[in-house]
Amino acid sequence: LSETCELLCQSTMSSALARPLESALSTMLEQIHKDHERPLAINALHCQLACLGQTDNPQAAKDAANASRQQVEQCMAKCNAAVEAFRQAQQQEVAQIQTVVQRGIAQCTDTARQSLPASPSERQVNRAQQNAEACAKKSFATAEALVPKAEQRLREHAKKLMQATSR
Repeated sequence: LSETCELLCQSTMSSALARPLESALSTMLEQIHKDHERPLAINALHCQLACLGQTDNPQAAKDAANASRQQVEQCMAKCNAAVEAFRQAQQQEVAQIQTVVQRGIAQCTDTARQSLPASPSERQVNRAQQNAEACAKKSFATAEALVPKAEQRLREHAKKLMQATSR
């Protein structure tokens, strides 16, 4: 998650700073997968089986048996659309959080660089690193605070997709 930057990457702190955010994202995505992505995938599989004629509805089975290859492929793609839309929404939420971190770290790095004179002493460099790390810690905390809202948006999106596919 953390964007590489000279001042922060000189320290092993940067990877430690990312761990709580990575853990929060991982936990959220795992729970979202269990609660919403799997049920969407199950609906998609049932739908795809119907496309192939594996259904209790005799008319639907007959229609599927008479369908062309292209019709079957289109039917199956339509069945999987909700799962793909949900996966894309997950990727967008994670990307937005990553962007917050990247922007924050870039700003921290810029501020630290600007605080250094042309020929900094080791003490000045160390101080700039400490300031950059403290700033980065705030950036990661800000991003981590966004995870619950992202989870809420994903849950709402999944419910809408589930309702649309249940019709």
